[in-house]
Amino acid sequence: CHYIPYPENKFFQGREDVLDVMKERLIDSRTVGDGILAFALWGPPGQGKTQTALRFAHEYRHDFPYIFWVTADREEKLLQGFQDCAVAAGQRSAASDVRAAAEAFKTFLTSLADRWLLIFDNAVSPHLIIDWWPIMSKTGAILITARKQEFETTNVANGGLELQKLPIDAGIDMILEQIPAHAGKRDADARVEAQKIVERVSGLPLGIQAAIGLINQSGFTLKQYNRNYTDGRTFLKDTSKDHSHRNFAPYPRGLYETLTDTIQYIDDNSRMLLEIFSLLDPDHIQDHILEAAAKNKTLQGLDYIKRSDRCLKVLANGLIARNSDEGGQRLHSYHMHRLLQECVKINAKDQSFQETFEQAVLVVYTALGTSGFEAALKTAPQRFKEYLPHVQVLHDFYQTRSSDDPSSAPAATLHFIRLIRKSASLCYKRGQFTIGLTLLTTAQDILGIDPSQSQLPGKWSAKVLEAMRLHHQHACIYSEIGDFELSLSHWQAAKKHYEELTAAGQTGPTDADIESYLGGIGNSLNGLGRNKEAIANYLEAFKHAPVNDITSPYEVNICRTRWADGQLEEAASRLCELIELRKEAKGEDDTDSFVMGHMLYVLGNVRISQNQLNEAYSIHKRALKNWRVTYGDEHHKTGDAWHKKGWHEARLRNFDVANRADLLKALHVYQSGSDRQFRDGEVARTSFKLAEVLEELGDHSEAAKYRKQADELRRSRTGKAYTPNPSESDYEELVSLWAR
Repeated sequence: CHYIPYPENKFFQGREDVLDVMKERLIDSRTVGDGILAFALWGPPGQGKTQTALRFAHEYRHDFPYIFWVTADREEKLLQGFQDCAVAAGQRSAASDVRAAAEAFKTFLTSLADRWLLIFDNAVSPHLIIDWWPIMSKTGAILITARKQEFETTNVANGGLELQKLPIDAGIDMILEQIPAHAGKRDADARVEAQKIVERVSGLPLGIQAAIGLINQSGFTLKQYNRNYTDGRTFLKDTSKDHSHRNFAPYPRGLYETLTDTIQYIDDNSRMLLEIFSLLDPDHIQDHILEAAAKNKTLQGLDYIKRSDRCLKVLANGLIARNSDEGGQRLHSYHMHRLLQECVKINAKDQSFQETFEQAVLVVYTALGTSGFEAALKTAPQRFKEYLPHVQVLHDFYQTRSSDDPSSAPAATLHFIRLIRKSASLCYKRGQFTIGLTLLTTAQDILGIDPSQSQLPGKWSAKVLEAMRLHHQHACIYSEIGDFELSLSHWQAAKKHYEELTAAGQTGPTDADIESYLGGIGNSLNGLGRNKEAIANYLEAFKHAPVNDITSPYEVNICRTRWADGQLEEAASRLCELIELRKEAKGEDDTDSFVMGHMLYVLGNVRISQNQLNEAYSIHKRALKNWRVTYGDEHHKTGDAWHKKGWHEARLRNFDVANRADLLKALHVYQSGSDRQFRDGEVARTSFKLAEVLEELGDHSEAAKYRKQADELRRSRTGKAYTPNPSESDYEELVSLWAR
């Protein structure tokens, strides 16, 4: 299995000495019993590190039965890359929880008996790389490309080298092979002219490639290009020495000027599209982003959107490149060098770049689209993978400019707020709560405490409506992680904005909104143990919903609250009624919605309280079956159902089943999911139960290990309230009512 997202570069030149060193380190030096072999290729941007790693992967692919490639400039992209590798290797599906799939892929690498190569491209944090290092493997090799030398130290790869500028002869060959008039010919004069270009850009392959694109696009001869490029400018005579542009300090001036020339030579429409691309994730700029923009009323009239096919052809001359798979099959996306993105931003004027920022936001917002919750849950994995990287780049650009140089910061817009909110919703559905809260905090900071006083352009009603929806999304995340005090405050704030808007006669808010806010308040009150208040809010919510709404989670939640309040008959009766209604509508094996799983799970808990244990066992197994389909195997709710099944098996004294089939699966879900930092209570509870089961199986050492883990987590969560010799009920108190 070779998962290499780029085809072999047929115009690659030079680097034979570097490739030999990499081969010696990663292939030739392996002996029996070696651990992972690693090598870091580091140096300034534009030197060709990625292309050299790509050349190595393709040239020595027969030495590695398994090759995998991931981009490592962000943790989210590294995890997504690991999931893509897991899918390619047949270990997980694309719908899997990202972190759980990444953990599975790491385990898969460790288990391989054959040689494998893992490439971390564009790494920025040694700690991030080390966290995902399959340290127990005896057959693996890791290749890292990075800017920093620290990646070659003993703390990381323990070996590597700095990639120097491309040798002049290799740079000359790179130019002549890609210009049709000179390809395959021996022309001494052409080599002299090509050498001038190589020297001017300090031998950086990115600068050479940009010059090639400009030459082919303009139709210049090499001599004409050099004359045109140097006229009216003062160039440094000694190009072997690094110099810097005052606004582009990290990079050689020749490269900056070459890229700037290339940008300025393209037409206005192509430049505008390039500026849009400079604000997106550089690795995967999808075709369908532009296709969606062409259908948007605001964007479709813009020339660079109407002529995007032509603009893309212009940009493909050395500025962007279409992504391809390892077999050379063209994919529906482009990539752009990060260095070029920075150059584009520096060349753009602040005033015009405000327009670029607004349109980039609208392009991504339009592509992200809208859908109902159930549909969104099913499409969330793909949409999260495709669009969150773009949103993070836009978010970081806004934040960096706002803090470093407020005078050049783009002004936020309502569309930017909406894009952040919709992206946070995707994070919520994928269990990426920390990222979601970061995005929401930025949006809420922009709107301020009182959105009606915000300086953000737009109508009062639009700003208040957006504040309402931001509080809604905040509340959803805080409810999911069990912070019910915060979720309650956000639900109440959302309800307040709803009342402001309806009192003013605005049509934006809907019955579905107020149902959500009243139901959400009920959920938070339930989580805080204020059950009678919760029931009252649920009943108010039902006034804004259809009768017998079998899709409503609040119909289930009021039953959970009644169970917690000791109203067992009322809870059981309503749940049985709802389950029967769903059975009539969806069939016996209803896996159409996770709501059915919640109905079954809560009913099973009610039956336990009614001492109808065998029926509870059967019902909980049905809940597990539903959630494995609707939520997936890595979701924490599925983990809850595995724990509950393990509890039943232990009760029935099926200790081996409880240990191997159920409790360990629950523990794996809690510890490997994207939301694992919020699952300490669940881990403690399941570890305690597992320790009891292992004691029954006579495995006292393993039992002691899990009991210690449970006790340490319980101590950290309870603080001064900690008491020794806990019971099972003490551990149940560590999790929210919804996880019991």
